[in-house]
Amino acid sequence: MFADHTAFKDINFDDLFPSLSIDKSLAQLDTSLYSERDAILHKIHQCLLSFCESTFYYSARFIRYDQSVGMFAKVNTDTEDVNLYHQKLWCASDFAPFPRGYIVYSIENQRIANVANLVFMMLNKIVPMRFISELECGTDTKTNVFNNHTTNPRKIYKIKRTSGEIQDCILGEDSGLYMTKPTDSVPNEWRLKLCFNNAENNDLSNLNMLKIGYTTFEKRVPLSDFCKLNNITSITIDLTKMETQVSLKSDIDVLDQNEHAIYNEDDTIYTYYRDNRESIQDEILHTYFGKTKKYLDIVKTTFPEELKVNII
Repeated sequence: MFADHTAFKDINFDDLFPSLSIDKSLAQLDTSLYSERDAILHKIHQCLLSFCESTFYYSARFIRYDQSVGMFAKVNTDTEDVNLYHQKLWCASDFAPFPRGYIVYSIENQRIANVANLVFMMLNKIVPMRFISELECGTDTKTNVFNNHTTNPRKIYKIKRTSGEIQDCILGEDSGLYMTKPTDSVPNEWRLKLCFNNAENNDLSNLNMLKIGYTTFEKRVPLSDFCKLNNITSITIDLTKMETQVSLKSDIDVLDQNEHAIYNEDDTIYTYYRDNRESIQDEILHTYFGKTKKYLDIVKTTFPEELKVNII
């Protein structure tokens, strides 16, 4: 049912995301030429792009550095703390091992840190499977944490080994569909990570291990091959759920001013940001929600023709 899909070879993905390139050029302009609001917006765009393009791949971090807005936080003299938190980007483990893939941020910049997920997704041509209802990857999209697999067993899929043997597998935890880079002989295509054990098919002990997420091998396979083997003819990408998750503020109570990040910078644009944080964050979210919708509309046209893709 799923034929070979070769249309990808004619698509130049660098041309499909001009809005990101425009943001990058704006972020590099001299902010002294702009209003305080434009300057801090450019600064945040620059931080997001820089982190997702390069800083993401380094395990080293500046001490007391809020990566979401590019500011160094002062130590609270009462608690000797800087109140910085961290979270792992969606599908980060597909690209780099721990501790890479974590963004460090001040708690009141939670939503900006969340937006980094969208930037990382678009720059790396990913669709997180946590937002595809037909592909269960072990993550609760409401709480943004891994499910307890003892009470919520992993869904079992099929994989075709290099030997031709068909056996059971699960999807990579918090993994995503990703677009490969084309070569002279192989066009770009959508792939996904499958995890499994070296065991006989229908082995009960192996099934039990898979259900709790225990695996010893992984293999990356074309999406078209996976869908054919598992009788998947359509997928639904939940953009609404994606936007809802990015919009979430931290559920950690901020009791007083001592809990807020106080930055070393004494520049007027940082003062402006402190006084207008909510409206600036709203604007950042609105901007990247628009980009994400355009991105998914483009991505939708690049999936195998036999796979129906819905965006809700």
